[in-house]
Amino acid sequence: FNPFSFLYVKGGIYFAESEGNTFFAPNAYASIKFNKNFSVFGELAPSTEFLTLSDFRNGNRYYELNNFVNLFLENKFNLKVAAKYEYEKYFEISGGFGYVNSDNNFYFEDDSLNGIFTIHKNDTEKAFAYLNFLFRKGPLGEFYGNFILQNISASNTKDLPYNSSLILDLSYSYN
Repeated sequence: FNPFSFLYVKGGIYFAESEGNTFFAPNAYASIKFNKNFSVFGELAPSTEFLTLSDFRNGNRYYELNNFVNLFLENKFNLKVAAKYEYEKYFEISGGFGYVNSDNNFYFEDDSLNGIFTIHKNDTEKAFAYLNFLFRKGPLGEFYGNFILQNISASNTKDLPYNSSLILDLSYSYN
């Protein structure tokens, strides 16, 4: 839906089913472009993810295979809001925040006796804020940075183990 050239809105229905678990939720996206440099975005995007043995092994190679259970992760509420400023072809900076409420999320817990990890599942809440910046290709190359500050806690209000509160990615390239 695009009633004005500066406003874009779309919506839909998300449906998933696996092993008797069903998930049905509306989703929506909107963006407003205030001028050629500044935009604001918002998204409500509940979703699911089917996690298998391969996902767990990729997450932790010391995972105990005997503890295997497929998981149907449900992100029941997933809201993101962001703003972006871009200056011609030289750079762009975006930042925003979000909140995700999930059922059946998992975490690894280590066994101090044998060093093997087991999987535990719990309902979780994740609140996060982020800042991205990109300095596009020029005579000095290209630089990208991503800074995320997050809090992931279980239904018992304890933080999930092995989930960092701070994530920083920096990347520089030169041709």
